[in-house]
Amino acid sequence: MKMSVQAEQVVIARPVGEVFAFFSNMENSPSWKRTLKTVKASEGPIAVGTVFHEESKIMGRKRTHESQVTQFDAPGAFSYTNRFDNGMHEHARITFTSVDGGTRMDAVSDVEMDRVPQPLAPLMGWQMRRQVSTMFGNFKRVLEAMPPVS
Repeated sequence: MKMSVQAEQVVIARPVGEVFAFFSNMENSPSWKRTLKTVKASEGPIAVGTVFHEESKIMGRKRTHESQVTQFDAPGAFSYTNRFDNGMHEHARITFTSVDGGTRMDAVSDVEMDRVPQPLAPLMGWQMRRQVSTMFGNFKRVLEAMPPVS
């Protein structure tokens, strides 16, 4: 089963460069999303091809997955692909736009879930949108609570 999930927009009261830098460094993800642990598995700075190994808790179950950066256009666009141990694949695309009051983030995820029956697709789509909205809300709270970068 394939589906596309569009997240609600979020505006973060921080400059676009700071928002992009914090989000694109996936080692920060345990501070704001369902990730328990993230380890950068590639050498050098974050760029297209950089791989992260992550351990997450999704719908109450511990999952491991590999995330690979597929687009790194600072500070405007960032994409990555997740390959989960349960066979699920996700390609997420996030754009960062400077707006009055900070940075607007927009996200779309294309997800393949081979083991999910088609009748469950609407429920899974609703659950994923809810999780992404929660994660973006957490991201906003964490980043806005941090001291300004000098």
